[in-house]
Amino acid sequence: LLSSGTVVNLVGTASTTLNNVTIGAGTLNANTSEVGIYTHLYLDGSGASYVGGSNGDKIFQSLYVLNNASVSSGGGYFNVGYQTISQGTLDLSRTTRVWYEGTNGSVAINSGTYRAPSTTVFNGTSWTYNGAATYHHGHGIVYFLGGNQSIVGPMRFYNFYKSNSSGTNQTLTLPASTTVIVENYIYLYGNNSTALLLLRSSTAGTQAQLDVRGTRTLQYLDVKDNNNVNATAMGAVNSVDSGNNTNWTF
Repeated sequence: LLSSGTVVNLVGTASTTLNNVTIGAGTLNANTSEVGIYTHLYLDGSGASYVGGSNGDKIFQSLYVLNNASVSSGGGYFNVGYQTISQGTLDLSRTTRVWYEGTNGSVAINSGTYRAPSTTVFNGTSWTYNGAATYHHGHGIVYFLGGNQSIVGPMRFYNFYKSNSSGTNQTLTLPASTTVIVENYIYLYGNNSTALLLLRSSTAGTQAQLDVRGTRTLQYLDVKDNNNVNATAMGAVNSVDSGNNTNWTF
């Protein structure tokens, strides 16, 4: 537990292992050549901060940034099981890549500010965004690489990628009566005609809304309960219309 005014600098080139770290008001600085491995990193309160170095991996099983705390990185990679941001600031804009690697993990951006890196890989199940939070996509790409996955809330991506490389159907669930925006490019791709990517609403019979403002690559999909609110129709190749879709062609 770091208290008010305390600053801890990780030094040297060897790997540093710290578990269950709580920062209440102090600062933890990672050395540029360090690899910080934290089972749980919990920052809670104004003045609580973690400053990453420019090279090393920062591996967290869980990351909480709460109540005006802050996390920033100068570079390198972040590997995270799951994270929650509530009234804090998570600045990963200089990070090379963030990998949310827990297959049962989640991302929750409830409030506060999140500055995304150029590449985000999400292997978890649920990505939640509260419209009260500030999300800066940084003109980057978000890869959804898990199995069945869901987006909760009015998320706004720049580039978005979700594919099914398995031998069975997988489902991407979008929020009912809510618009998910993709500003530049979307890639939704099933594996083949017997291993489709299913696009579904979180409430059966109620349309989810999708607004893709740039290029689309859409193949081997099964779409149901979706309203493409963009003026340009969504054209899905080798795909299935399972009903209650608006402004889609198959």
